[in-house]
Amino acid sequence: MTIVDNHFQPGHLSLTSTSYSVTKGSPATAVVQRTGGALGTVSVALVTSDGTGTNGINYTATSNWLTWNDSDVSQRIVSIPTVQNNVVEGTKTFNVILTNAQWPTTERGAENKLVLITRATRGEHRGQ
Repeated sequence: MTIVDNHFQPGHLSLTSTSYSVTKGSPATAVVQRTGGALGTVSVALVTSDGTGTNGINYTATSNWLTWNDSDVSQRIVSIPTVQNNVVEGTKTFNVILTNAQWPTTERGAENKLVLITRATRGEHRGQ
């Protein structure tokens, strides 16, 4: 359970789920939301990393820079390709990570770490 202080003016960025599941060969979809405030521009990097699945074999590594302008609270959706290699294997995983949040307000620069709620989640790649 996470208690969110909704008085943090730029808001908080997080993934909408702690896990996602996708069938092998279909794109995985990660959704990032801004909640608890919408003052100013905020940005965050979304990157993937290997779990039990391997970049280039089970999924395609993804790196996106996501930005919200002042008053924007719409979700950002990132598609992550998975690879259909026609090899029968068990479920594979990869990680989706939010990192390097930016809130370019110099007098509040030390608070950038408060922008992120959820740092990582796991995507499941179900193989057949």
